[in-house]
Amino acid sequence: MTRKYLFLIAMLFVGSSFIATAQDNAKLAGIKATEQHVAAKQGHNVNVDFVVDLSEMPKISSNFMMEVTPILKSNKSNETIELPIFLITGRTRNIMLQRNMDSKNNPYRQPGHEPKYIIKRNNGKSQQFKYQAQVPYNIWMKDASLVLVSKNTGCANCDKGSEENCLTSQMLVPLYEANWKLSKITPKGELRKYRQESLSAFITFIVAKYNIVPTLGNNQQELAKISSKMGEMAKDKSLTIDKVEMIGYASPEGNQEANKTLSQNRVKSFADYLIKQYPRFKSMVKTDSKGSDWDGLAKAIEEGDYNKKAEILNIINTKPAEERMSAIVALDNGASYRKMLNEIFPKLRRSDVIFSFVVKGFDLKEAKDVIKTHPNRLSLAEVDAIAKSYPENSDESYNAWVVAADAFPNAYEPVNNAVMIDLANGRIAQALKFAEKHASNKKIWGLLGVLYAMNENYPMAEKYLTEAAKLNLPDAQYNLDEYKKFAEDNF
Repeated sequence: MTRKYLFLIAMLFVGSSFIATAQDNAKLAGIKATEQHVAAKQGHNVNVDFVVDLSEMPKISSNFMMEVTPILKSNKSNETIELPIFLITGRTRNIMLQRNMDSKNNPYRQPGHEPKYIIKRNNGKSQQFKYQAQVPYNIWMKDASLVLVSKNTGCANCDKGSEENCLTSQMLVPLYEANWKLSKITPKGELRKYRQESLSAFITFIVAKYNIVPTLGNNQQELAKISSKMGEMAKDKSLTIDKVEMIGYASPEGNQEANKTLSQNRVKSFADYLIKQYPRFKSMVKTDSKGSDWDGLAKAIEEGDYNKKAEILNIINTKPAEERMSAIVALDNGASYRKMLNEIFPKLRRSDVIFSFVVKGFDLKEAKDVIKTHPNRLSLAEVDAIAKSYPENSDESYNAWVVAADAFPNAYEPVNNAVMIDLANGRIAQALKFAEKHASNKKIWGLLGVLYAMNENYPMAEKYLTEAAKLNLPDAQYNLDEYKKFAEDNF
């Protein structure tokens, strides 16, 4: 035989080997689903029910087999669940498989590994079959893919590799999505902007005395602080001062009646000292004394680190004022009392100064200056004008509402409008974090409930939406009803 013929025979052999090899690779991509959504939730289960289309699948050799595992796979996390396998075989492999199906050595007789379907591939022809399975529903399945993973084998069960292909990225028929009522709010203006600002002065006095000694302790700094504030208020032409209240407090050790008298004299002495510097305030100054500040002590104990916290609070809440301190001293040989004496009592001996005044209206240029220094002197309508002067949903607009939320802790509009900008920019987690900072404001509870739902914290969502509905907050009942519809279909 000539070299030429030997070469041709060799090439035909290589070519036929190549065709056989290529024929047994990359089959999975040709398997299709006839619809995007291949499963539906029914009660507490998911019914997987779809038509598997093999029509575009490349030809397979007679001894070829694919063991295909359908897998439900979360698009957001690592959760997965495997469905029953199915087999796709060539003609000879199918015959052998059926012949050995009852054999004890057949791996497909093992519990949990039985094939749901055995399909003999009709090469080059249109071919479909229906796949059905049922699994318990889990909420992650609402955003999940159906992935096929195949283990391929050839003659004598030789390994032909494995493949993976995403059949659909949204396998579940969409469930009910809540249609929340949320929107930016345009605040109403104020006919009269009446405001209060306060600060505390911690003046040191000689024991049992009430006259002001500027050089004693830290008095120079404390007096300068109050004096500076009074000077600022006196010079500001945008303000009309209505009154200045000075309220004296004492720490609760000692005789309670004596404490009240002493705090009365000390706050009057403090007021007289300041009026000498700013006589224009004389007719506006009002003084009052609260005596021992038990409320302040209880709050400090609640927030502090005390071994006998519960016992101390019980004493404050149940015993007459004259008996409380001796009972506290007796708790732990005076240890808690000595700690309070050093850490809390000095902060309770103070005078609170409260300025009440009316603020003029500001134009936009003035308002942009005022929000940097005294945002509480603006109206929410003026904050709205500042926010709207910037591009919609911009950082500048957002920052205006963030500042206003701190300046107006009892208002709804600043938190709501800042959250709306967060949501418009896709910052769902940040929106919740911001609202949580203001959760003490019950007016935002309905908004907070919706944000918890958006962030998939459903127990907290139900809690806050329910409470908001009880308070008859705007749109709260509607959003609670939407949540219930969502929960009924999604859980």
